[in-house]
Amino acid sequence: MSPKIVDRQAKRAEIARIALDVFAEHGVDATIEQVARAAKIGKGTVYEYYRSKTELIFGSVLTYFEQLDQLTQDASQQFDNPEQRLRFEVKRIVKRLLGDKRYSQIVVGVLRMTNTKEGRLIDRTLNREVNRRFVALITKRILEGISHGVFRPEIAKQTEVLAMNMIAFTDGLWFSYYLERGKINLEEQLDLYLHIFFQHLRKTPSASADEKVVHPRETMAAKGSHDF
Repeated sequence: MSPKIVDRQAKRAEIARIALDVFAEHGVDATIEQVARAAKIGKGTVYEYYRSKTELIFGSVLTYFEQLDQLTQDASQQFDNPEQRLRFEVKRIVKRLLGDKRYSQIVVGVLRMTNTKEGRLIDRTLNREVNRRFVALITKRILEGISHGVFRPEIAKQTEVLAMNMIAFTDGLWFSYYLERGKINLEEQLDLYLHIFFQHLRKTPSASADEKVVHPRETMAAKGSHDF
């Protein structure tokens, strides 16, 4: 019988997905042994794909974002207008991150580790990689908007700064929502920010035809979940 050929990339991703669930349930203090048991493989096999638990934590969260990014971009194909697509993608990603207890548990766990060298390494590396991914997505949509004549061409030089501004806002919104659950109207705050953001990008200051929020005090009660 021929030896079984293992797709290393697929196996690495599988271990990362399982590790994500283990870290979400037991915190980032969970051991490699616990991940190996959940994956029904030996501890040594985990180390064949990940040199350390630090690398495994990084890999599990990165895999999570890769899946979220791909699912969101696939779903946004329904929109032809770049502004509509970006609006949909930002709102969907933010809501998914806020509603996923696995992500919250791991982020909080990593933050608690930042008083250690290992924790600081994970935090810096994850932030850099996740930011890179979403800067690329936002920049892509802005450039698409310029090419479609929706956004002002002169903002092409500002795409990275605009993308980082949006990421900084959504990060702050996530922390505020996590710490003050029930006290922040997530949809209202996000729509208000996007209203201002897209006004800056558009060729004309008027609201887009599909924009639902015109005034920050407008009630969100009538909104449907299809926005996300």
